[in-house]
This record gives sequence, structure tokens and C-alpha cells, in this order.
Amino acid sequence: MTKVNFYLLDKNKADRLYFTCKITEKAWVNQHRVFIHTENKAQAEQINQLLWTFRATSFIPHDLLSLADQAINPILIGYGTDAGDETDILINLAPEIPTFFSQFERLITPINEQNKSLVRKHYIFYRDCGYPLKTYDLNK
Repeated sequence: MTKVNFYLLDKNKADRLYFTCKITEKAWVNQHRVFIHTENKAQAEQINQLLWTFRATSFIPHDLLSLADQAINPILIGYGTDAGDETDILINLAPEIPTFFSQFERLITPINEQNKSLVRKHYIFYRDCGYPLKTYDLNK
């Protein structure tokens, strides 16, 4: 069953895209595969570019799902209803609950002030469906 993790971002560092880059890097270093589900093509391209530039000393092999060879890209970025064959970690940046979330071992949702009320509804959905939930408060 998919483990659902919510990350309440530090109010001073509440950039969901930057947080996504950091947690993606950590997952990749720990040999996980990651699918980043974005709201739309523009956000997918934005996170794609940011993964190349967010830290001068980092290298995170990634590509857009529509362009990627999934066998050699451990980090994929997409939007819509397709997550390819990925099953490890899903980071959801979209406002909706992805229809394919249950094919993943873990779902990560970053929370800031702008999406907090929407994510509360997601939390209730996952809780009512019996998914194991954990919240990390990065304000502490």
C-alpha cells in the first residue's frame, strides 16, 4: 500500500519546486527512482530546468517523461494521466490527486501556504481510504 508523506515547508523557504529538487536529489543519492507529477507542461519544463541549475555542485539525471528513455533516466517529470512504468517515489506538485498514485510505494506532497487548504482535502481522502500517512513539519 502506498505510504503518503506530507512535507509542511518552512515558511521562510516555502518554494515547493526548490524543495522538490532537494528531495529528488536525496532520493536519487539513495538509489530511488522518482516521478515528479506536475500541474502542466509549463511546470514540468520549469522543474526540468531547475533540476539542472538549483545547486551548482549537483547532478541529477532526469528528463521529461515524453522525451525520456525510462530505462536510463531514474528521475522522470510529467503531467496528465501517465506516469510510465514508475513505481518507487511519486512527488505530486499538481492540485489534483493523480489517478495513478497507488502504483507507487511512496507519495510525497510538499505543502506551503498557497496549497495548504487543498492538501487538507487530499489528506482526508487518503486517510479515509486507509493509506498510511505521515506529516513532516519542516518549521521545527
